[in-house]
Amino acid sequence: MKQIFYFLLFFLLGLSPLRVAAQIGFPYCESFQTAGTQAATKFGGNAQLSPGVLRLTSNQVNQRGHVYLDISFPSTYGLKAEFEYFSYGGTGWGPGVNSGDGFSVFLFDAETPVFNSGGFGGSLGYGPRDQEPGLSNGYLGIGFDEYGGFGTTAGGLNGSFPNQPPSQLVPNSIVVRGPGNQFQGYPFVIGRRTMEEGPDGLSPTDQFPISSGGVGTSRVTDRNKPGFRKVFLELQPNTNGPGFFITLKMEVTTELDKPRMVTIFDRPYFFPAPKNLKIGFAASTGGSTN
Repeated sequence: MKQIFYFLLFFLLGLSPLRVAAQIGFPYCESFQTAGTQAATKFGGNAQLSPGVLRLTSNQVNQRGHVYLDISFPSTYGLKAEFEYFSYGGTGWGPGVNSGDGFSVFLFDAETPVFNSGGFGGSLGYGPRDQEPGLSNGYLGIGFDEYGGFGTTAGGLNGSFPNQPPSQLVPNSIVVRGPGNQFQGYPFVIGRRTMEEGPDGLSPTDQFPISSGGVGTSRVTDRNKPGFRKVFLELQPNTNGPGFFITLKMEVTTELDKPRMVTIFDRPYFFPAPKNLKIGFAASTGGSTN
């Protein structure tokens, strides 16, 4: 999977001048348009800076890459993150064809002394996978899943989409997993099937594939052209309990000159948060690439 990103991160600040002054390092905007990146942008695995983009994986099998921002933020304030992504080409895309594999955006405890990404393949760098431990002190993982393993129990993942065999793949899905460390936790919280109807799906007018395009296509930068994908993630402190209220929306274009905004999740996330958090991204390919 060729994973390419531009992202912007900023806090949901209170009105207190002391709170505003405390947010050193934010807002944080990384365009990847220059020869280098800011010092807080940390790369790992196959992730690299290509001309004008962050590429988490190349179009090869068994790739894994991650990047995280080495800036902590207090969980009491919440967070907004916006990023465009592009996933295209490769061998594993098309109607009825499973792509490989997907990517995740994650939050983890900022006090973690040594960072390690999670298992790859269907675990998308967040949860564990067989003998690979999960993300170090992970708090929240959202998987944008093409192949369909992140919403299953494959590789030792904890929980899956309801009302189906736990190991059954769910391609074209977006899945939220909860806190975990090493081989414990990372529970399935909720999932959305982006190309299906039903309780876990989207209406026909909202449906879209996770991938931007198939074999022979190239990166899409124009929001009016099919294949454009932009994610808007907002975490508001939960006033009715611990954790956050998550709002995840996407701007997607599947028809020329018809971009549309689709709400994926708008719900509470009842897990007490660490005092401080950091944010990152991970992606992987397996036997199929995209």
